[in-house]
Amino acid sequence: MPKRLRTRFLGGFSKGLPLAITLNFDISGGDNCDDACPHHPKTTAPEKSSTRKCYAFALEKRSDRTPLLDKLKRHGAMPPALLCGAATIELQGLLDQGITIPWLRISTNGSVPPEHVARTDKLFVSQFRTLLRLAIANRIPVHLPIETATKSRLYRALVGDLVTVRESAYSSARFLRAIHPVSVVAGRAEQTRIERVEAARQLAARRRERTGRKQVVCPAITNSFAAQRNPRIKNDRAKCGKGGCTACEKPEVDIIYPLH
Repeated sequence: MPKRLRTRFLGGFSKGLPLAITLNFDISGGDNCDDACPHHPKTTAPEKSSTRKCYAFALEKRSDRTPLLDKLKRHGAMPPALLCGAATIELQGLLDQGITIPWLRISTNGSVPPEHVARTDKLFVSQFRTLLRLAIANRIPVHLPIETATKSRLYRALVGDLVTVRESAYSSARFLRAIHPVSVVAGRAEQTRIERVEAARQLAARRRERTGRKQVVCPAITNSFAAQRNPRIKNDRAKCGKGGCTACEKPEVDIIYPLH
């Protein structure tokens, strides 16, 4: 079994278990990202909720991430139906080699196509559903986050019968009042990592009390924080994927990510 996959359209990511894969449609802050998201670099959100601090956008600007940025730009230039079809073929090829894929994350960078594309491009929707069905048929858990309530509502109608569509809430207030699967980032940049984890746990307790739903503070982040203090406690089972954490695929669970 290979330790790393050589792929053209799919990719990997550090929070995932070895052989976990991701599919990205475009750069962060690009044409796919809804500018109503307050973290968008050119957000149209009200000033009081605007941050313009998309962590993925900042990451893509790093000099050591040039190959990633180039790949994202290539994906953004492709019709999304073609990209989904190519990713499906690539995933089938991995499976045909007997490779066990523990996780499929959609959009570690950027986002899925915008609403006007998702509403009108029937071939994209068909190809996206084919990719998701292939994952499901092979028991690959899928994490599909969407950056706004409106956009997540649309994708829930398009593919919600196949996978959990999880809204990425832009604030704790939105997180607390959402009625469907949701995630949020807790903590502030000026806080220590320990304080950010505590902020996440407190917010989880508030939503649990309010909704009765199960809440999970992302173990991949909390373990990576702890391992920076003591490398001996690094635990890959805290990472995303079957054999590790699969909370993000579960419709009955909400997720809180300490700011990282």
